[in-house]
Order: sequence, then structure tokens, then C-alpha cells
Amino acid sequence: MRRINSEVVYNLVRAIAKKLDQEEDFEKDPEVYTVGMLVVARDELKPGRTIGQVLEEAPWENNQETAMRLLGRKKVTAK
Repeated sequence: MRRINSEVVYNLVRAIAKKLDQEEDFEKDPEVYTVGMLVVARDELKPGRTIGQVLEEAPWENNQETAMRLLGRKKVTAK
């Protein structure tokens, strides 16, 4: 399996955050924001829907706690 460079992933997620007017949330903690978005995609993507539709309709904040748990964090840390 090919590994993806984190900068490539962050650039893609940053672009999504910009489209959703959530750049400030992304910049506070790119890692938690990115994992939160991936959790949204995992939980909400259904046949016939695009990942873009899912991410626009399901805010990542609802998954922030899950993202922090998956990252082994107790609270969000700013970078």
C-alpha cells in the first residue's frame, strides 16, 4: 500500500475547509480537523452521494471528540 505524504492530505483538506469557510478551524489543529473530516466521510458516505456532498452537509465539529480519541489526545492543541 502506498503511503500518502501528510502535506498532500493537508493541502486537500485545507482546500475543503476554505470552501466550507472553516479555514480557521483547520489552522487551529490541522491533524484533528483532517481526522474529523475523514470520520465524517466514513460515517456518512452512502451510495449515490459524493464525498463533497457528505463533507458539506456533516460538520466535522460533531466528530472532533472521536478524532481526538483516534489520535490519542485528551484535548485539542494549537500548532
